Amino acid sequence: MATRNDKQILAEELVISQLADSPEYLKLIEWLSERFDSLDDILHYIAGINIDNAMGAWLDLIGLIVGRSREIPSTIGLKYFGFSGQTNAVGFGQARFYRAGDPLEATSILPDDEYRRLLLAQISRNYGTVDKIGLVESIQNLTGVQDVVLSASGGGEVTVTINGTVDDNTKELINNLDILPRAADTNINIVYGV
Repeated sequence: MATRNDKQILAEELVISQLADSPEYLKLIEWLSERFDSLDDILHYIAGINIDNAMGAWLDLIGLIVGRSREIPSTIGLKYFGFSGQTNAVGFGQARFYRAGDPLEATSILPDDEYRRLLLAQISRNYGTVDKIGLVESIQNLTGVQDVVLSASGGGEVTVTINGTVDDNTKELINNLDILPRAADTNINIVYGV
């Protein structure tokens, strides 16, 4: 049986003390205590949460761990399926459907769907490699497109061709955030093919 070392114990103590004054953390604890009768029920519930099924505050908690907030420093206009003449509307198959509560105007707070993809890309950036495989996996996570081709353009430049439909929201994330893993002094050019 593995024993816990001093660093593991210290890390747990630091996490608890760092989150103690966090309003979001306190809301989360309150939410759990209102819905579950015992600590075992809470732990069982939490054990089933992962990045694929997390929503709302749970995604925010994962974001705290990986170091990426759902708030984007620059404004990103979100696109939805809609009809000609509607603000930020595009045709069928080019953007997600509007759900009640989704922002209608340009926003810097990402809804869960976009935030989940951004977190997956951030995890790839944090823990992936800056080689071809790491960059391709990061782009696949962010776009959901599996057909990604890399080619070296020379002079510290890499061209990435994404052969699939990438919605405007994801293009905005790629263009406005430094989210892709890259080696020092490497420029990444993105080409959207179909």
